[in-house]
This record gives sequence, structure tokens and C-alpha cells, in this order.
Amino acid sequence: MVINHKNTAWNPILLITLNLLAAFVLISWLCPTTRVWWDFIDFSTFIFFNNSLKTGKGWQTFWAMCNWRLSDVPQFILIFGIALYWITKQDKESAKQRIIEYFIFIFLCFFVNFLFKAILAFLDYRRLSPTKVIHDAFRLSNTITWLITKDSSNTTFPGDHGFVLICASVFYWLKGGCRLGFISSILFVPFLFPRLVVGAHWATDILVGSIFMSLITIGCYFGTPIQSSVPLWVANKLEKHFPAIDSFINRLVDR
Repeated sequence: MVINHKNTAWNPILLITLNLLAAFVLISWLCPTTRVWWDFIDFSTFIFFNNSLKTGKGWQTFWAMCNWRLSDVPQFILIFGIALYWITKQDKESAKQRIIEYFIFIFLCFFVNFLFKAILAFLDYRRLSPTKVIHDAFRLSNTITWLITKDSSNTTFPGDHGFVLICASVFYWLKGGCRLGFISSILFVPFLFPRLVVGAHWATDILVGSIFMSLITIGCYFGTPIQSSVPLWVANKLEKHFPAIDSFINRLVDR
């Protein structure tokens, strides 16, 4: 199903449902009664992946390269490549509208991420990666020394990569339809694992942190006028007050 921005400005059911789900996920992680289950998932996942890294030079090299700084480039190429396909498969006017919609969604993702991290900073909350918490953890960076590998972090929660990939995938499902959504999911899921495998993230950084922020973002975008009225308003403002930017977008869609 493709969501048409002309259908309705508000979707209170979607907005409330996703925010309630987000609250449920976060509360289940904060509540001591259910936290033990999340902690079990965290430690079990870490031990499984960390033990797998102790042998096999090829296996170690593969994951070291996956956690090299430049390894983030392919995932962003995929994200924007799929966006380019989604934007250009329609007529010129629709393509212009989709460019605006996409950048508004990106801005919302950045805003939610910034706001959530600002709240965590205000609360002085920092979560160390498992490789910094578990004293006998195997550090891939100590074995593969010829490559700068990120296998630790002082601030793991929430998972940024997971947040971006989940939001992008859901966006393509709801805006591009089942086929584009399925393709994006298949392509994006592997990129959730590199930081997890080497111990730079806990499983709940993604399962709780990334999903929490994703539910908030998707709810705000698809459940409010942000995804319907705001792109039209921005398009009108660009045409009237920022003709240079409007002309640039028009040239892009003409190609």
C-alpha cells in the first residue's frame, strides 16, 4: 500500500499507536522486571558474536573491514540510490514534490535524533559498548591492526545506524509500495550487524533505542500534516521566496 499525501493531513490512530508502541518498548527496557530479559538478549548476543571472532583470519578481516569508517559509504549510496529511483519514476511535478518530501523526512530524522541525544546528555546518561564493559571481551582492533576498526564506543545508545536504516526502510514501504519496501529491507538489514558483531553496540541499542526513535519519527511524519501539508507549503515558499533553490530542483527533475 502506498500512502498518498493528498488523502488526509492527520492520522491520529497511526500517531497514537506508534507513540504508544514506542513508549512500551522504552518502558519495558527501563522497568527492572522486564529489563532482565533485555539484558539476557544483550549478553547472549554479544557472547555469541564475540566468540565467533576469536578464530578465522578471513572472518576477522571481513568484520574488520565492515567496521572501517569508509564502510558506511555503501549504505548511504544504497539509501540515496533507492530514493533517487523512487523520486524519478514519476512525472516531473511529482518528482519535485517527492524531493521535498524526502528532505523533510531526513530533516525530521535528524531532529528526532538530536532531540533524543540532547535529552540523554541533559540526564548525563552514557552507555558503554560491551567491549568496554566486559573485561575479557575479544577486541578485533587488537588483532587486525592494519585497519582502523571501530569495535568500541562510549555512547552506544541509541543506535544511529539502526535508526537511519529502519526509518529509510519504513519510508520506502509506505511511500514506494511493497516491492520497493521489500527490496530496501533486504538491502538494509545486513548493515545492522557490523557494529553488533564486533561489540561496538549492544543488541538493545537497536532493538530498543533505534526502534523507539523510529516509531516516534514514523508516527510524527505519517500521522501528522508533516507528510501532507508541509511539503506543499515548502514548495510554495521555495517558488515565491527562494527562486534559486526552486530553479535548482526543477533542473534536477528535468534531467
